[in-house]
Amino acid sequence: MNDVAKTPAQPPKPSLTYLITAAVIVLALFSLAPYMPVSTIMTDLPSHFVLQYFIGSFILGVIVLVDKYPKYLFGLVVFSCVLNLLQLWPQTSFGTPPVFAGTPLKILQSNVLFLNGDTDSLKALVTIEKPDLIVAEEVTPVFETMFGTLKTDYPYQTIWAEANDGRGLAVLSKVPLDRSERQDFGTKVIPTMVFAIKHDDQEVTFVSVHPPTPNVSLRARDQVLGGIADMFKDLKAPLVVLGDFNATPYSPALKHLTAALQLTNARRGRGINGTWPAGLNYGFLQIPIDNALISETIGVTDYRLGPDISSDHLPSIITLAFREKKKDTP
Repeated sequence: MNDVAKTPAQPPKPSLTYLITAAVIVLALFSLAPYMPVSTIMTDLPSHFVLQYFIGSFILGVIVLVDKYPKYLFGLVVFSCVLNLLQLWPQTSFGTPPVFAGTPLKILQSNVLFLNGDTDSLKALVTIEKPDLIVAEEVTPVFETMFGTLKTDYPYQTIWAEANDGRGLAVLSKVPLDRSERQDFGTKVIPTMVFAIKHDDQEVTFVSVHPPTPNVSLRARDQVLGGIADMFKDLKAPLVVLGDFNATPYSPALKHLTAALQLTNARRGRGINGTWPAGLNYGFLQIPIDNALISETIGVTDYRLGPDISSDHLPSIITLAFREKKKDTP
């Protein structure tokens, strides 16, 4: 009986080899984007998809290993994996939780989408969550009317509704607004709202943001974020900057704002919590462009996403409290 000759493993076809090689190189280059010190289209747009690159590095790693591609390609995949893991780690790692001495302050933040006519879903969420503050973007007259029905529970309201575009902003509060004013940071296309409330006998300044998207005008978006950094760089009181930033925590511009004001992303240690696009229904495909940045004197007791409210963004539910003050050593 003749031995059946074993068919040797066939190397990948040249076309597939070129494709995989190109994919690994592009993955490595895109994974470097969050580490770039400048905000340009080439560094900003690729920087938002860190989780997707992290997943992609595993897929490419398996392909490179199984099909025995050159070792340098596997090295590039590992390099990309590490780069992305370092970006994700602050959101996914859990340390010793801080002690909170203050009264919880629950905030509901949501980009309601100016094309959205479904106000009942957001109203139902408000009824369930009963937040102390509601901060909304892309507010239209339809939502302004709905917010008017909440005046019994939220008597303090500032609403700048805009029809048929995304400039509208609103804040609804159970407690008095010490001030509520408009700021234009280099662009009057979409305003920024600055307001303040008293909480635990301290004034807390809030900045509600919704700058232009980077694909429309990266410069205008960065002017808004840079203007906030300049305006509040000497502020000693507690500060919360929140809203639809049209930027993820990994982007150079948002990193600059966070570092300049020594703020912390409220989702730190509480998961990635991607908010856009809501319709994909898969967390690993969504990116976290709705953010809340907080001063070091403020802690986070809860951070989670709300349900679909017929917007392209998922709402965020953030509960804050002042950190316990350190006792003086005798």
